Amino acid sequence: MKELGYTNEQGIWSSPPVAVAYLASVADVMRAFLVKRADELFCCVEGSPEERELEAIADALEAYEAQRWPLGKVPGGKASGDSYSLLLLQTAPHALWPRREACASADSQVVSAI
Repeated sequence: MKELGYTNEQGIWSSPPVAVAYLASVADVMRAFLVKRADELFCCVEGSPEERELEAIADALEAYEAQRWPLGKVPGGKASGDSYSLLLLQTAPHALWPRREACASADSQVVSAI
């Protein structure tokens, strides 16, 4: 194991930094796909399967981001947290009404433009 870069301190094995960086980059790509899908579902119909999917994605992103950036900051970022996370917080079940208002407003603008 040591030849592969793993270390053992007091009986606890640790991954080599290269492996951790690789897994983080793969997880970040997966996060990007989830954020894209959440964007597609953002104004879904209340009570629909899409709404349940959006809530599940928001839960997964929140859990991942809490582990990936425990201080709420993206290393090298300009602000605390990122804009996608702040937007997706509105998809939590307790906060669906602000998203509904935003979608209703967007829908009315589309209808008035037609």
